[in-house]
Amino acid sequence: MLAPSQLLILPRQCPSVNEFTHFITGYLVARAMKYKVNRFESFFVAFSALIIDIDYTINLFVPFEHGVVTHTLLGGFLLILAFTAITYPVASSLLQKTGTSFKRLLLLGVLGMLSHLALDSFTWHEGPCSIWLNPATMPGSCTCPGTTCVSVDDHHHLYFWPFWNFPPHINTMFPFTWMTYEIRVYVEVIYTVAIATILIVQLLFKKQNFFTVFWPPKWMSHVPGAGQPSGAGNAKIKLPAGLIIWEISIFAVYALQYFRA
Repeated sequence: MLAPSQLLILPRQCPSVNEFTHFITGYLVARAMKYKVNRFESFFVAFSALIIDIDYTINLFVPFEHGVVTHTLLGGFLLILAFTAITYPVASSLLQKTGTSFKRLLLLGVLGMLSHLALDSFTWHEGPCSIWLNPATMPGSCTCPGTTCVSVDDHHHLYFWPFWNFPPHINTMFPFTWMTYEIRVYVEVIYTVAIATILIVQLLFKKQNFFTVFWPPKWMSHVPGAGQPSGAGNAKIKLPAGLIIWEISIFAVYALQYFRA
């Protein structure tokens, strides 16, 4: 059995842990807003909860540090705005039939982005020196404030930039001596188990299969008139081919980050 100190390194060694957590959290946000398991909107919120980590992919082509520009409310909003602007024309024939406007889709994307930032606020500020950390947890070589009181993580997760340079992390939000990296991991593990349990309960007791959210033909099942025979005034409703290309493309672009060194 792994000791807590061994568990702590798993999220860093296995990025998919955080990515699955972000995606599922976004999906559950959509479900909390009464969107069904296989709605396009559920998928859109879920992917919006992932997309601000696209800075990993951007960095493959131009210098672009992870967790800086995209992990601010301003930068995240602009990214979601661009994502919505790309998505809506492709999905408009579906969204218009289900009554989802551009503004509504943008709002859903922003909620997904906010869920990502909320989870990232429970990451660990590595220090060792920072004016945001408890002095009792820093080595004696740190002189705060001063030039030796700045660390790399002071430039990450500046959610409120340019108005406030506070970097939300679990040990900056709770700068107490009892706040340890072990506690941070226990919080992450408990949360991961909790959302996994929700998915299992939905599957076993409500027959709601989370994985259908990935299947574009299912998105059409919520369109008024879908499933009815054509004729007698009913036009045949088809899945827009562009949606399939859109889904494959966004996953392909996101997956490029796995080629980083």
